[in-house]
Order: sequence, then structure tokens, then C-alpha cells
Amino acid sequence: MHVDKHLVDAELAHITIAEVQNEHSGAFEEITLDPVKVAHREDVTEALNFAKTSHWDTNTDTDPDVCGYLSNHCVRTRHQSSQKCLPSFAMERFPKLDSSIRGDSCGGNTIFSYQFTKYDTAKHDKLTWEGFRMEVPCSTSIYGTGENTGGLLLNEMADYGPHEHSESYDQRRGIDKKTGKPIPEPPAKHYPRPRNNAICWNTDAVFCDESFESMYQSHPWVLLVKEDGSALGVFVDSTYRTVIHLCKEGSLIYLYFLSEAPKGAPPVYLFPAQTPQRVLQELSTFTGYMKLPPKWALGYQQCRYSYYPDTTVKKVAKTFREKKIPCDVIWMDIHYMDEYKCFTFDKAHFPDPKALNTYLHDNGFKSVWMLDPGIKLLDGYSVYDSGTQGNHWITLKEGNKTPAVGKVWPGKTVFPDFLKQETREWWGDLFKEYMGTGIDGVWNDMNEISSFQDGNSIPQYSYHHADEDLGGPDPNTRYHNVYGMMMAKASYDGIQKADNNKRPFVLTRANFMGGQRYAAMWTGDNTSSWSHLHFSIPMVLNMGLSAQPFAGVDIGGFFENASASLYARWVGIGALLPFARGHSCDGTADHEPWSFGKQTEDTCRRAIERRYRLLPYFYTCFHEASKTGLPVARPVFFTDPTDTSLRAIDDAFVIGEDILVQAFTTPAKEESCVLPAKYQWRKMFILDDPNERSDADLPDLYQRSGSIIPVGPLVQFVDDESSHELDLYVFLGEDGEATGKMYDDAGEGYAYQSGDFAMFEFHAQKSNGEVTVTSKQTGGVFTSPYSLVRVHVVVQEEKQSKVFHSLEFVATFSV
Repeated sequence: MHVDKHLVDAELAHITIAEVQNEHSGAFEEITLDPVKVAHREDVTEALNFAKTSHWDTNTDTDPDVCGYLSNHCVRTRHQSSQKCLPSFAMERFPKLDSSIRGDSCGGNTIFSYQFTKYDTAKHDKLTWEGFRMEVPCSTSIYGTGENTGGLLLNEMADYGPHEHSESYDQRRGIDKKTGKPIPEPPAKHYPRPRNNAICWNTDAVFCDESFESMYQSHPWVLLVKEDGSALGVFVDSTYRTVIHLCKEGSLIYLYFLSEAPKGAPPVYLFPAQTPQRVLQELSTFTGYMKLPPKWALGYQQCRYSYYPDTTVKKVAKTFREKKIPCDVIWMDIHYMDEYKCFTFDKAHFPDPKALNTYLHDNGFKSVWMLDPGIKLLDGYSVYDSGTQGNHWITLKEGNKTPAVGKVWPGKTVFPDFLKQETREWWGDLFKEYMGTGIDGVWNDMNEISSFQDGNSIPQYSYHHADEDLGGPDPNTRYHNVYGMMMAKASYDGIQKADNNKRPFVLTRANFMGGQRYAAMWTGDNTSSWSHLHFSIPMVLNMGLSAQPFAGVDIGGFFENASASLYARWVGIGALLPFARGHSCDGTADHEPWSFGKQTEDTCRRAIERRYRLLPYFYTCFHEASKTGLPVARPVFFTDPTDTSLRAIDDAFVIGEDILVQAFTTPAKEESCVLPAKYQWRKMFILDDPNERSDADLPDLYQRSGSIIPVGPLVQFVDDESSHELDLYVFLGEDGEATGKMYDDAGEGYAYQSGDFAMFEFHAQKSNGEVTVTSKQTGGVFTSPYSLVRVHVVVQEEKQSKVFHSLEFVATFSV
């Protein structure tokens, strides 16, 4: 039984590989494959469009149980030293061997070209690796792998060779020839990856750049999009270290998937569909959907490592309100703790956390507090004592109760074994008193596991006493990549246990496929640089393309000091990403919206006000994500997957289906907007502030033709009851029609699951010189709070408006 299948609630059939005993270290042996099983579904024939040896032809008469053949294109992995002390592997391709096609042929067409190989690295770490190869035309667009620094498209990784790190690369990257260091403001927005690999091994990727092969999260998944817009998802269902390697040969790109496999080759799942959107829906059905978050989690959020003492927290909150910059959440980093001990409070700096949370609540704020997995090894510390008594720690080895000891912020630490149900329940019980102080959400950090010792983590062969339904006890090599996800699950369940009327909010740094069920995620410790500003967009987009809709970045950059222009630009973009939180490191300059002078403060206010006015639209997108798995922030090519000119755009993104955000990620605003030709697009200005039109640091917003977008009132926080106004912006398509929808509920609790929600559908139709706009509640019994509705119809750049006092109406406009 595969642990991986249980961890992602897998239900589909998978590739099976016959075990082969390899007695020769470093030798290769072919493994005979059973037929590839592609699940029966309405789009199954699309599987036949992919993975030919050199071309794709649809063969609709072929049975969906697709057969394949061995290509004899062997792959070997070997350990390679890394100056950054991160897991790194080099890949060697061996020439093809003379061999006839093996296995069945389907309709005369070769369906799949792959090979599983088995390589025993006995001379190294005595690890067994298994993998397979796919080959696709170079015209295929490749995305995914979850968290991946660099641009949106992964294809450039196939171009990189052993001698590619040359002067030309340095010039493109913006490297100072004299110092060898990056130029502070790179001259271009394109930062090529100097690597072929994406390695799934959760890593504390401090000071990461586009060269890093491993990041904080692991997603052994790629999305392949064909020229005609049809798509295929490939998921290697392995929690072990997995390498995704790209290389190019002639007109083909080869994708190698290799995984540590001491228990045999992992299952591989294929998701064929007519569109990439459909692939993501299938993947989310497979791995699970994100839960609808509390509405306050969609607001703007402010953090720092760290705000302390509590008087500083109050000052930050007070300044947001005084300056009328909307904000919903203030975050507490580790300095609130007593000597960095989890579930404790520093009596000097945070003497009364309940009173602090009451102050924040009274002023319209929620609070999120950090919990790391590292528990201080200290007799007399109640969490350590109860964890030891219950045998809740990861141990040094099998059959030994001695805990694996790391070194994190509190010094010597031990780590809960979240692969055990008993441990997760013990962790959840700790939340009752903790959440009783008024804490609203929890932040799980350092859960890769990160430890300040050799390897930057606990020993790989530390032992997890996992439950049998998760695969049973095994070393950390098997469970390392899912540790953060299981911690997030334990925290999610703990919040529910403390108050089952609250929708849990958890933010996690480490994650795995399926982790969207328990937590939002962010991309980790970035740097205040123009390159990292640019990476904010493609990194969040590729997270969404890996079924992780609720994702964001440290707005402004975590390390180093942002300039005023960089910070303003970052808030403008970051405020429109699914998760919007400003964050900065201890020892850096202040990075609040008012920290860089009045001009930057005004830009930040406008940027955040945009988010709050778009909250009805955002909440509708989050509701859709919770039902379908579709991302909230989507790549531009989603507007027309058949338009190949859109495939590489990563300085723009689309919120839902209808709002395109054109960002500017270079100092000189060199980007040129490429609007998808399938639709017409009109610039959106949604603030009463006339300077929104002239503010050069704000991204441009465009509304898609054929859409109706709900825009809410300008409020200072989500639960602000000062206004109940709603604007509907109607932009007719070429066919004279427009549609839209809006979801709403109480924003907290679970009454919506019993029908206490409202779904409104909007429709506009032009006929005989008139435009008729209708709004109707089509689902739920929730009474929407909006008591004044303004309807704006735009025809040939002319806007007409009418006012209604109900969200159900029929309006007629003469045009």
C-alpha cells in the first residue's frame, strides 16, 4: 500500500512497474511495464494527443487503457556537490540503444515513449532510484512543479547545458563583472534558470534565486499544454525525493521523472483533457479542494519579524486606522514567545495576549500567531513533557524512543511526529487554551523541517512512526516532503477543536500536493529586489497551476531593504494576489505602507483600496476555487489556451476570468501590455481617487468584454459595516451580451454549508437599441447586506448608470 496514495486521497488507476532485482551497483536494467492505465472519463481520448515519439495524432478508436513501449534512453542520477549546501543532482543521458518497439501498439500509433530505470547508488547513499521519461515536441508549453523560482514557462530549463553559465547568461541575469554580484536593479525582466532540474525536497531555501533546484514545497507534477490548447497533467505520486529533469534534443523536449524508490517505483497518474483548466479540475478532484477561508483572510495583512513588544503591535494597528489604509490582520512572529517556546508568551513583551487580541478585535483587526514545529528540549516545559510522555517525537531510528534532536530558535529541539494520528490529536489539544486568548489564525513556519545543523534539517534516516493508513513507520526520507502538510493538517484540526464555529486559517511554508485542503501558502523568504518582485507573479501562478489556489509572497521582500519605488510597485501587485501580506526581516528598515514617504504611502493606500473594492469579486473567485480547484490568480494564456503568443507572459495575470492585471516589474516600466486577442479589454478605474489614473506605480487593470464585475464599497476592514453599496460594471461582448456572478455569505462559520449563502447571477443583453441588465439570486437563502446597487453599462466607451435598492432587479438602458 502506497503512503502517497493515501496522503492525496488518490482514487485513479496508476502505472505499475515490475520489481527487478539489480545486483550491480551503478548498472541499468530495463523494467517491463504493464499497460498505462488512464482513467475512463469524458476527455480520455485527449491522452492520445500526447507522448508520441515525435508527433501527436488523435486516435479516438483506441481503448483508453493505453499501451506503451520502452525507448531505451537510460538516465542516471549521481550526487553532485552544491555550494549552497542544498540537495543537487546531475543527470546524464545515455545514447539510445538499438531495440525494437516492445509492448502493444494502439491503432498503428506509438502512444507513449518512456522507460523506467532502476539505479542502485550503493557507492553513494545506498539509495534506489526509479524513473521514467516522456518526450514531447518543443512546441509544448511546460508548467507546474509548484514552487519554482524563475519565469512561468519551464521550457528554458531544457535549453540549459553544462557550459551554459557563461558571460551571456551573466549579462542577461544582470551580474556585475567586477564583483560577481547581482546588479541591484537588473536591466530586464527575464531571469533564465541556470539549471535543468526541479527537485522535490522541501528545503529552507534562504536567499533563493532562480538557480535553486529545491524550494520550501514539493509538487512532483507538471502541466503540459499542446499547441492547440489541449493539455496533460503528470503526477508522480511519491513523497520521496523526486527529480524532474528537462533537456532538449532536436525537435523534442525530454522530461525525466526520477524518485528515490526503496519500496519500488511509485504510481504515476495522467490527467488528459481538452483544456488546462479541465486538467486542474481533475487534479483537484484527485488531491482535494481548498476549504472556503474566512472572509477576513482575503483582506490585506501586515507582518514583520518581529513586531514586539505588544505596544508596537498596537502602534502599527493604530497607524493603519489613522492613515485610513485598509488592513485586516496583524501577525506575530516568534518574538512573542517565552524563549521561543511554542504555546508560550513572553511575560515582559506580551504580558496579556488576550487583552492585546481584544484591542485588535475592537479596532477591526484579526491576529495570526506563529507556531514552529521545533519544541524546546527542556524538562519542566509542559509541551515538551507531555510530548515525551506520549511518545510524540520523531525518533533517531526504528525501535528507539530517543528523539531526533535539532537546533532551531530555542536551541536544542525535538519535533512532533505529525504522521501519527495520536500526535496530531495531542497537538490539537494544545490549541484549546492557546486559541482561548483570542488568536484568530496560525502560521506554521520552519516546517520543511528546517534545522541549523548539517544538511539544514534533521537526519534523513530519522524515524517516523506513521499510522498504517498512511503507509506505516518509515524513515524521514519517505515522509520529509509531507511533514509540513501534516503539521498544517494538525493545526487546522486544532483550530476546529478549539472552536468548531470558526473556519480555520493556517498559513504554511512547507507543503505537498493536496496541502491546499489545510492551509494557504506563501513562497518563503524572498529578497527586496526587482528580480524577486518579478518572480512574485510566475511563482504564485505555478502554485495555482499545481492546485494551490491560496498563495502569495512576502510583499516588499523579506531580506534587505526595498527602495520607495520597489516597495510601491510591490504593494500594487501583491495586493492583487490571492494571499496579500507585507512582511520583512529583523534588522531591515521599516516596511510598512507609510515607511517610504507620502508619495509611496498614497500609492500603497490606492493599491490596497483596490483590493478591498474588489472583495466581492475575490470572494466569488475563492468560492469557485473551493468547488472546482481553479486558481484565483491565473496565467494570461487561460483566457485563450489556443493562443501560443500568451504562453510565456508572466508580468501579467488574470483574477478569475474577467480582470487582467498588467504589472510593471522593472524600474523603467519597460513592459508592453499584450492583451489577448480573443476578447476586447477596457481599462478599469474603480476608486473615487482621480490619481488612480495617473499613479505610475499601480498596475493596470482591464475588464474582459462580455463580463459583469461586482465592486464593493471602500471599507477599512472586511467586517466594516460603514457602507453597503455595490457597483456592477457591465462590459458587453461583441455578441451584445455580458454575464457575471457574485457569491456571498456571513464570511465566517459553516452556515453556508446548509444553504445560508447567496449566489447572484447577472446577465446583460443588447437588443433593438436597448441593453437590459438583470440580477437574480439563484442560490441560497442568505440576505445580502448590499442595500444600494449602482449599475454601469459601458458601450463604445460611454458609461450609463442607474441606481437600485435591491440586488434583484431588471434595468433597461438606451444605447
